Order: sequence, then structure tokens, then C-alpha cells
Amino acid sequence: MRSSPRFATVVVVLCGVFALGALVHRLRFSADLSDEAFSIALPYRFALGDRPFIDEVSTAQTAGLLLLPFVWLFVKLTGGSAGIVLFVRFVHLFIKAIAAMAVHSAVFADLEAIMSKYDRHGGRLLVVYESPGCYLFSKMRPSSNTVWPLSYFGQPELLAYWRQHVTGKGIVVMVGAPQRNVVDPVVAVAERQLEQRRPFTVYAEP
Repeated sequence: MRSSPRFATVVVVLCGVFALGALVHRLRFSADLSDEAFSIALPYRFALGDRPFIDEVSTAQTAGLLLLPFVWLFVKLTGGSAGIVLFVRFVHLFIKAIAAMAVHSAVFADLEAIMSKYDRHGGRLLVVYESPGCYLFSKMRPSSNTVWPLSYFGQPELLAYWRQHVTGKGIVVMVGAPQRNVVDPVVAVAERQLEQRRPFTVYAEP
């Protein structure tokens, strides 16, 4: 028995809200041992009056310029640096949320439409992308939602795994253009192309 799309949407939204709440809560306690303080110190000194590329010689200062408007506003409103680390963490979270929504609206809306159109009983979906050399499997029995990095497994093994579960009812969604490798010429055959919604090209399973 398949769940209704509305129920699935509610579950996804609730999981997203819970994950966001847990992330916001974690921002108050987590400690970064790498470059967090350095990435905040650069825009902070610029907000205090130092000049980029004149008073600062670090090659990483361009990243500090991106945060400068936010840090400058924080300094003007608070008059100091107390709480600036937590503030910058929320700024990062805000920027990432905006970027995620932009990517979803621009790309994944089409991918969701493709999934809904070709979803069928006994079918499966293979999403292929290279960034570089990674393949993302979704609804692939016996595995699902598995990232297959070619640095660990070769392309012949990946292709053999895919062929073991061919049902003729699934589809392959290629992100971008097929590449010159072992996998793409087999899973992305022009004669089996069903439709194209850039950057996605949909192929039928053999």
C-alpha cells in the first residue's frame, strides 16, 4: 500500500523542521577547531577600519570581504565583539538556506516531476552525475540512496551492480552530458531517451 503524496510531504516537512531545530540548537554548543575564528577575525578587523589588500596581506581575505557587511552591521549595533561567533554561524545558516532553496527551485523541481511521472510499481530510478566520478543511486534494490565514488569502486563493478537489477521498468536520469567512461555509454543510450529537461536527460532501462 502506497502512502499519499500529501502524507509524504507532511513527513518530509516535519523531518526538515526537526533537523533545522536540532541544527540551530547545536550552533550554540559546537566548537570549531579549524578556521572559524580566523574567518571571523578578518572581516572584524576590516569593520574596525583596516583596509583590505593594504593592511592585510593574507590571500584568504577575499572570503572575509563576503562577511564584512554582516560583521560591520553587528559591530555597529552591539559596539563590540561579544556574541559574534554565534552571530556569524547564524549568518552562514541563513546563506546556506537561501542557496538550498534556490537550487531546489531551479533544479530539483524538475527532478521531482520526472520521478512522479515515471514512478511505477516494480520500477526503479538511477540518477547519474559526475562531480567528478560519483554516481548517485536512488531506489536501487537492494541498496537505495547510495553514493558510489569511483575512487573506491571501479566502473565495471558499478555497471555489473546496475545490470543485476534491471527490470525494464526503471529509468536512468543523466545529469549533464554523458562522459567517455564505461558506465555512461551503457546506461545512457540515445535510442532509449525518453525526454530532456536540462540539465536532466531521461532514458529507459533496457
